Amino acid sequence: MGQLDHAQTDRAKRERSDTTRTDKRVRIDFQTDPSRYRHWKLKVDSDIATLVMDVDEKSALFEGYDLKLNSYDLGVDIELADAIERLRFEEQYVVSRAYTMIAGA
Repeated sequence: MGQLDHAQTDRAKRERSDTTRTDKRVRIDFQTDPSRYRHWKLKVDSDIATLVMDVDEKSALFEGYDLKLNSYDLGVDIELADAIERLRFEEQYVVSRAYTMIAGA
């Protein structure tokens, strides 16, 4: 096999690889609200806000794995970012914020 043949073979492998990655791409929706949270509970009572982390192990952003202690999931961060933005811009009268975490059983 000549040098040109190797280059063509490598290019073909990359093209097949790119097609495979394209087929597996998933659109991630960053729009959410407290009624759709799976990992956080946000409660606003007058001027006190409580944000509780209670990760649902079966509700990972992508199917095929369970969330475990110290595992990372973008879905948890999307919900957290939404909650913080709501507290900053929609609940501006809140003067006290409490953040807690519930460890999985």
